[in-house]
Amino acid sequence: MRKGPTILSGPAATAVFDQALRDETAGGRRGPLAGLTSRAGYRRRLRRRFADWTAAEHHRDPEWGATDDGDGATIAAAEVATFRRYRRLLTGLDAEDEAGLAVWASIKLRDRGGSGDGDRLVFLDFDGRTPARWRILRDALERPRSVDVTLCHHDDPERAELFLAATALRDRLLELGLSESVLPSCPRRPAGLRAVDALLFGPSSARIEAAEGLSIRGGPAGMDLGRMVAREAKGLLDARVPPDEVLVVFPRRDEQAEAAVEALRAAGLPVHDDGPTPLDRDPAVAAALQAARIPVEDWEVELVVRLLRNGQLRPDWKDVGRMELAEAASTLRTLSVFRGKGHILTALARAIARSEEGPNEAETRRREEEVARARRAYPILEDLIGAIDGLSHDRPWSEHVAGFRRAVESLGIGRRDPAALETLWDALDDRAEVFDRLGRGTTAVAWREFVEELADVAAPPRPRAASARPRSTRSTASAPGTS
Repeated sequence: MRKGPTILSGPAATAVFDQALRDETAGGRRGPLAGLTSRAGYRRRLRRRFADWTAAEHHRDPEWGATDDGDGATIAAAEVATFRRYRRLLTGLDAEDEAGLAVWASIKLRDRGGSGDGDRLVFLDFDGRTPARWRILRDALERPRSVDVTLCHHDDPERAELFLAATALRDRLLELGLSESVLPSCPRRPAGLRAVDALLFGPSSARIEAAEGLSIRGGPAGMDLGRMVAREAKGLLDARVPPDEVLVVFPRRDEQAEAAVEALRAAGLPVHDDGPTPLDRDPAVAAALQAARIPVEDWEVELVVRLLRNGQLRPDWKDVGRMELAEAASTLRTLSVFRGKGHILTALARAIARSEEGPNEAETRRREEEVARARRAYPILEDLIGAIDGLSHDRPWSEHVAGFRRAVESLGIGRRDPAALETLWDALDDRAEVFDRLGRGTTAVAWREFVEELADVAAPPRPRAASARPRSTRSTASAPGTS
């Protein structure tokens, strides 16, 4: 098998997507998509659509195109053109994104030599959603090996509606020559669960006679339902059920699932959460993004105050600790200034120059303290401006990344737990490498544009570790219909 394409990380593939969109819209200045690129969520939705089109192998069909004949026909055609440009860029780089890699791998498996004698393959819960999956299955069936395919299906006419999608898939599998064997419910499962398998959603009024292993609870949505889940889990642990054997499954990853995980942790239970977590949820990454946006917003005082009060800010400035940073934030709040680094320093200088003498002793002490706080705050704001403001110049992407990293390190952000920041740096380096390969490595990028793309890089979920820590309760999300 020849050497395969370069596998692009998510951020690197996004850089290629951005280049395709930029080329198609002339940098956002013309074309039907130009006005859409700045809409919240549009780029992310379009990337997901590109992944679906790649999985469906539309890029391999020169006749495929937009089918919308209505008002959205022009936009649909432009999106298809951008998709084809995106795929051409990947071909020019000899690279693939995640969806394209699955297609490439299925084709190479199909073309490889060898008989596969003695192999046994099992396709668990085969869904046949993409041509690549069918290609791999057909290849396995054409070779002398044992092949098993599992499918959730039931022949009961009263429950046929539940298995409409599976019925079409089953028919196609039978057409490939597979023989069908029905697996009965495992007798070792509790009687209540076996009864649910057989009776749930059926139109008949049959009752579940034995409820062993089945317990149905309910509660108000939100944190209250999360606390109920935590009580159930704690009850199992108190009954000496090993934590490794407790699995909490949600139909989808949503706010309710996050509330349950939060409640489990608040109850002091060891939880391993298999759900994806966006990088920008990490406190260190969030603080870094906060610092990056301050020059974009022209040093808006509210943003500066929030950064000074952020516990992730731990600079090595002389005689400056958490108390001094919090005091500087409070002092800044008292000034009659709203934005602008020059205005902030000027307002502090005026506060320092104010007369400390008052009409009485109490007022004099109050003014002296205000002046003293302004004197302590001035060098802190000056150092903060010096650390961040130099970033806001046009420069190549890789230089933005290097300068931003130096600024974050000088501010002490992520000093205690740098793991998420390291993931962010890796993602930015991947993006910089793709820009170099696309010939954009030396192109100057405005700081505002860099910050917008930085936020986009930090927003996608990062994968969690595949295995849970020993003796921890596991939490995961499951698609409807899986078991």
